[in-house]
Amino acid sequence: MKKTILRCMAAALSLTAMSAQAEITLIQNTKGMLPTAMALDDPALANIDGICEADSPNCLEFGLRYTTVGSGFKVFQGTIAAGGKIIQHANPVVDVVYIISGTGTMTTSDAEGNIIERVAYGPHDMIVFHPNTQHGWEGGPEPTELIVFEQSPKE
Repeated sequence: MKKTILRCMAAALSLTAMSAQAEITLIQNTKGMLPTAMALDDPALANIDGICEADSPNCLEFGLRYTTVGSGFKVFQGTIAAGGKIIQHANPVVDVVYIISGTGTMTTSDAEGNIIERVAYGPHDMIVFHPNTQHGWEGGPEPTELIVFEQSPKE
């Protein structure tokens, strides 16, 4: 399982020039264990309600790009708007965020929302969040394009 996830991540990272309308190709084994390529639908990104700070509406477009049924592994793509501010929040899963382009600051906080640390990010940086890590995002002067690999407990 670990090798499969690493291969999926490596393949996705090789697509760092991926745009919102990029092609998604799944390589899977058929019943005879022969690799077969198939094109997948490219879901549109959408604004996420309730995640942006009040002074930063429409700060995030986000969408599920791929999921492996039964494994808990998902790949998302997102764009943080220039100057966008995402509220402090936590996810109950492991998230690996790969920054394709753009700069900004990722913040960590305690349970009350007090900022503990600020970490600058830029193109080709990777940030790994353990489950339930409180964090937020502040976009820089240009939009930030990112890919998120999520591993949750098996479904």
